[in-house]
Amino acid sequence: MGNDVPVAPCPHLLELGGQALLLTDARSTNLYMAQAIRLGLERDPVGTCLRYGLNAEQGQRLLALTPQALHAMVASIGNQSLFLPRRDLLELLAAPEALRATLAAARPAVPATGSAA
Repeated sequence: MGNDVPVAPCPHLLELGGQALLLTDARSTNLYMAQAIRLGLERDPVGTCLRYGLNAEQGQRLLALTPQALHAMVASIGNQSLFLPRRDLLELLAAPEALRATLAAARPAVPATGSAA
């Protein structure tokens, strides 16, 4: 009876070239964000580039990646974040909830500088 239950794949494992790669929090975030951005680029390239602060070349290069190439890129980057927090993240967190969307829209989503690597 116990053998009949299928085992769900671990969401933090990435199959790559016949090998399973454990996804750390940074790799998982990079993979999910890159997949979401790539999907957005398929649907609305200009809006997606604006939303995520990409230039046209970055958008085209991400869109050109196959899912397998995207997975390989994330694996090869390792535990380094591709998508850094906004410079004004602390201000947005401290702002009243009702104002956060307005403040975020009024300021460019510039990555913070001096982040620990």
